[in-house]
Amino acid sequence: MGKIGIIGTVMIDQIMQARYKIGEGRCNKMNCTVAFGGAMRNVAWNLGLLHHEVHFITKMGNDMAAIEAQKDLEKNHVFVYPVPYDGPTPMFISAFDAEKELMFSTIKEDYYVDKEDLFQTVAINTCEYGITDRTDASFLRKLFDRTPNVKWILCGPVSSSQIIPHAHGMILNRYEMLSITKDQNIDAAAQQMILSGLDWLVVTLDREGAMFYDKKGAHYYPIEEKMAYSTLGCGDAFISGFVHALCEKKSLHECMLTGLEASDIILRVPASTHPNLLQLINESIK
Repeated sequence: MGKIGIIGTVMIDQIMQARYKIGEGRCNKMNCTVAFGGAMRNVAWNLGLLHHEVHFITKMGNDMAAIEAQKDLEKNHVFVYPVPYDGPTPMFISAFDAEKELMFSTIKEDYYVDKEDLFQTVAINTCEYGITDRTDASFLRKLFDRTPNVKWILCGPVSSSQIIPHAHGMILNRYEMLSITKDQNIDAAAQQMILSGLDWLVVTLDREGAMFYDKKGAHYYPIEEKMAYSTLGCGDAFISGFVHALCEKKSLHECMLTGLEASDIILRVPASTHPNLLQLINESIK
């Protein structure tokens, strides 16, 4: 299995599913699920579950939630390197009905791992792959300098032409990609990023599947549309499945299929992470 370094945030997810259509000016009755979250935390949890050696650098608050979140990761054999900060664990809130979803977050800039926290990279210097959703160019430049042998996969809308060529690959959702395309369409912007030196780029397209770009061209991966109230955690599962296959030395085509399969598993459960992802290992054994 692979040795993977991950940098990102830990949050508390509060998922509120309406029992009927949400309306203004009234008390909406909801079913509520509370769990640990944060995109990179979810990826770390998933890859630990899949038996990879995961080293996770994150900021941790001064409350019991931070302590429990670290224990939860360590149960999945994730090595956690917490950078302490004096504040509560940030929250992510999703409230949705069958027609719409509203999302809120209490996270602030000082919750992110920054340049001054990179002394922790000694823990990930020998990892084969690294994953982060940090987008600050100066942070990434210093990160790459301190981890020259790590193949970094960027999971945030990084637009710096000085950073992109030094990344191994990028995995973005449709809205992140649109935020950096400027006046170009997605295909044109993706091709320009590949020409600049990026090895490969994935753009996930919600219920429409995903696009894969490399120097050989563009490849579309459609999926069967399924009914689901929320897609929370599906993007994180895709990243996890893709990197899982990558560490197993599978082809990039197989990485895409594994990523989409992981997303489908999470789409079918009421959680952003779930032990059902172990199906990816069981199926590879067959």
